[in-house]
Amino acid sequence: MLQKLRRSARLAWANYRINRYPSFYSSHAQFGEDMVLRSYLGDKPRGFYVDLGAHHPYYLSNTYHFYRKGWRGLNVDAAPGSMRPFQELRPRDLNVEACLGAEDGRELEFFVFDRPALNTADRAQAERLQSSGEARLVSSHKLITVRLETLLARHV
Repeated sequence: MLQKLRRSARLAWANYRINRYPSFYSSHAQFGEDMVLRSYLGDKPRGFYVDLGAHHPYYLSNTYHFYRKGWRGLNVDAAPGSMRPFQELRPRDLNVEACLGAEDGRELEFFVFDRPALNTADRAQAERLQSSGEARLVSSHKLITVRLETLLARHV
């Protein structure tokens, strides 16, 4: 029951926030990247995107605006469990948990923080985040990399 209530609240918030008035477009991206793309692409009702490091279905999302317009795409994030909210809130998309790398099959350590937008596979960056107090390490995971080319061949 609580899960359904949370989903309803998230959907209500997202629906309220985006494109409320014809002359006002609300950005979901961190720095308005979605609106910059919108200005270049126009208001095409259909298209396909690839969102690498997708993080969240609408919070800090570069693609949620386009999803709401009718587009669909491939969302990729390495954080374990990161695609559950995508499956629930963006069912038209292909949602894949994968750790991208320069080669297939390489094992690396992935650092998960209390601020998921800061998750990283870069050990030095993870140490900087912790020592500065900017974020708290929640867990780390050994993940196997996949090249973007391989991922696209499998899913698109």
